[in-house]
Amino acid sequence: MSETQVRFWHKRFKLGGPTTSTADKQRPGRPRSVRTVQNIDKVRNLLQETQRRSVRELASESNLSESVTFQILKKDLKLRKRAARLVPTQLSDAQKEIRAQLCDENLTRWRRDPDRFLSRIVTCDESWLSTFEQETKRQTSAWLHPSDPRPQHPRRISSPKKCMVTVFFDQEGVILAEFLEKGTTVTSEHFVITLGKMKEAIRHKRPHLWAPSPSGDKHNFILQMDNASPHKAEPTRLKLEEWGINVLAHPPNSPDLAPCDFALFPKLKEPLRGVHFATIEDLQKKALQVMRKFPKQFFFQAICDLTIRWQKCFLAWGNYFEGAHIPVDVEEGFMEEISDSDSDSDWSCCCSVHASLFRSICDFFETILLHVHSSLAWYFTSYWHCWHAF
Repeated sequence: MSETQVRFWHKRFKLGGPTTSTADKQRPGRPRSVRTVQNIDKVRNLLQETQRRSVRELASESNLSESVTFQILKKDLKLRKRAARLVPTQLSDAQKEIRAQLCDENLTRWRRDPDRFLSRIVTCDESWLSTFEQETKRQTSAWLHPSDPRPQHPRRISSPKKCMVTVFFDQEGVILAEFLEKGTTVTSEHFVITLGKMKEAIRHKRPHLWAPSPSGDKHNFILQMDNASPHKAEPTRLKLEEWGINVLAHPPNSPDLAPCDFALFPKLKEPLRGVHFATIEDLQKKALQVMRKFPKQFFFQAICDLTIRWQKCFLAWGNYFEGAHIPVDVEEGFMEEISDSDSDSDWSCCCSVHASLFRSICDFFETILLHVHSSLAWYFTSYWHCWHAF
């Protein structure tokens, strides 16, 4: 409120009269007869049965017009219709618990050595590449004049030719990129051969990761891979133990926690969409060129994002967190350090989550109180000057 308005209302209240009342006056016009409490409760009760009703269905069952029903939903009930978010699979309670527990274990390992832990991680995964893959809806968007016709985009066309690529990378870049030969499948025996090539690539390209670790491990790097059958088969496990390779725990059904799935492969396939490749060799050559153009900062950020995603998964109680607003502390992780003896207990999980939520609530109310205090101080100061002026 401006100083002029303060002076005006101060004079009105000082003189007295009917203008000193703060209640609303009687106004001419038709009273509200449609968006009543009864009709609002009627729409609310219909939504309690199922929230997937359309505005037309709600209007028909409540004997209201569609415009009034829409206003009740938006203005009175403060609702908006949102589509379901697609997730890789429907997680059970046991799977959510495993995701939260393994993320807590990885965060504990990271907090023990935050300067070196992420630089030791070597992640890997496989993905299919097609000789033709359609562009996404975002890629086909264009700036057009209102009189221009809307561009057309054909439905998804599957490509009969495709190849599988296996990629190993760390914070410094790609260590090994291998394409699956035609007529072969990824088995545990084939994956063991690929791991042998990965070992040689690390020995030549990353000598500091090939050397023994200060903790006593045979090699300084930590291998992260998903729970695909060739990765978790008995021959693969025995060979990893024989070579002394430390494996990072990774929960099943968790592409949101794999850097290859949430960072590398989406960026790799983006420039390949909409391009027709005549042969598989042309596709493989182009894919290698795209990966070579990725800056080092891209791979560095992909590995660093693991700590943020582990925190979000833990705070979401193992649920898929992409698309949800979950505030995390990028530098310190959680409010306080969790001891090794309590890291697997439900009580420590609850304490960490509650501490983070309590800190967010305190910050919110502190901001509100500061704004209220400043507003009240300004109001009483203006009132004091106006009082002395009159």
